[in-house]
Amino acid sequence: MSFRPFRSTCVLVCIAALIGACDSPRPGREGGPMLLVTIDTLSASRVGCYGAVSARTPMLDRLARQGLQVRDAISPAPLTLPSHSTILTGLDPWAHGVRENGMFRVDEAVTTLAERLPAELPKAAFVGAFPLASRFGLAQGFDEYEDATRADAEDDSRPPERRADRVFSSALAWIAQRPADASAFVWTHVFDPHYPYVAPAPWPAVLTRGGGDDYDAEVAFTDHELARYLRALDAADADRGATVLVVADHGESLGEHGELTHSLFVYDATQRVPAILAGPGIPARLEPRQRALVDVTPTILDRFDVPPANDLPGASLLERSAPEAAYVETKSPELMRGWSPLHGLRTEEWKYIRAPRSELYDLRADPGETVNRFDANPDVAARFERELSGRLAQSRSPGDDPSLDDETAARLRALGYVATIEPGTKADLRQDPKDGAEMVATLFRGEEAFQRRNFVVARRYLERAIELDPGSKEAHSFLAGTMVELSRWSAAVEHAERALELPPHWNEAPLHTTAAEALLALGRPGDAIPHLRRAMELAPRDEKAARLLARAEERAR
Repeated sequence: MSFRPFRSTCVLVCIAALIGACDSPRPGREGGPMLLVTIDTLSASRVGCYGAVSARTPMLDRLARQGLQVRDAISPAPLTLPSHSTILTGLDPWAHGVRENGMFRVDEAVTTLAERLPAELPKAAFVGAFPLASRFGLAQGFDEYEDATRADAEDDSRPPERRADRVFSSALAWIAQRPADASAFVWTHVFDPHYPYVAPAPWPAVLTRGGGDDYDAEVAFTDHELARYLRALDAADADRGATVLVVADHGESLGEHGELTHSLFVYDATQRVPAILAGPGIPARLEPRQRALVDVTPTILDRFDVPPANDLPGASLLERSAPEAAYVETKSPELMRGWSPLHGLRTEEWKYIRAPRSELYDLRADPGETVNRFDANPDVAARFERELSGRLAQSRSPGDDPSLDDETAARLRALGYVATIEPGTKADLRQDPKDGAEMVATLFRGEEAFQRRNFVVARRYLERAIELDPGSKEAHSFLAGTMVELSRWSAAVEHAERALELPPHWNEAPLHTTAAEALLALGRPGDAIPHLRRAMELAPRDEKAARLLARAEERAR
């Protein structure tokens, strides 16, 4: 990838565009590939060119200096599949119909970016995590869609994701097979900044010394691998150069507003993301106006001279169009927890969030969204509510009721996504997600301590989570496992059996095994046997359950 100074003719064109003498220049069309790189869960606030002092993001910072950096790029949803569906269709979630990970897929009637590009253009995608598996519909129009998310080691406990180095290496191998004079569209998705934060050495140590944390280490590793990817392309094809658009699907709250990760809220901590376009013919400038991720598809179509589509609301990032209010939503509280969803609109001045207790923030005076101005500005709130209602009235029907199968639920859970209700359960629309934030954070801390085998700390958090929500299956489940590790056998049985009574009723084999293990320790093999037989029915290959069943039957004789 070549980012050397532009030729003088190009510089003149860029200067003329900036002073309004001609249209903004588009990316070069010398045949270099168009690269879309989506980085999962990357907050703008943790990138150097967006003001993060301790960040180690030299590649992103370089791209921003040499290309077009969007100051305020707004994601439509704090979830991987809905946001990527917007990136790759140019439509907001209410229009493309994908509202949650694992429960929805892009309908075949929805035209994707890959389908809008010229049919003869080679198109390939390399994704790093299960939420974007081809089964969810984004493979439409691609010649190659590599979604293998095997663990990096022979360890089934690892999350269903691939590290950035492997994703980029797959993309490089595919590009190397193309003819030297062929253009192409290549999308790579890297998942690394997403929880759990497990960057390889030396990045955790490097960032800790520099004042960063485990999340920053993931970001630094991802930036390093992006640099390797782009430099390898530059070395192979320095003459033509490539155009690259780097964007995040959403960010990470990291404790803001009481949320530790993402999906619960639509504050800027998760909705304001980096977006950078660089390459031949791209003017080096900061885009000060708000842009939404619906602008990604028009930008890439512009690269290939595909005329603007009338059915797309966005515009190419190279066009200085008047920005509209950006749409934001999270349906996760409704679909995964049984609470009210959140819908909103954001302008450069205001953020409006429809909720049981609706919110309005003056972003210029209060960029941290700390003072709710809803009651003080009823006319502003009413104007946003009318516009929001108008958009949502056009929502695409989801067709069948959203649902999760056991395998999908288990794989999403390994990535930190937790469902606390049965699929199809009607939400209590009076329940504001703000009221559940403390419980969600407490449960998260308890699970995190459990995974790190700090069972004393895990017990404290999990017991507090149950105080906040006695009906939390997740809290009872993890507390049962914690009590086994602490040899508190009676408590383990109590919490395992309570968890089995609570919805949602999936992935219950481990709970039966946990209850049986505790019952065996209490000298009650006859009570353990039904649990273990049920565990074997649900998970026939569960070796631990099989061993415990043999032991229980031997002791019961």
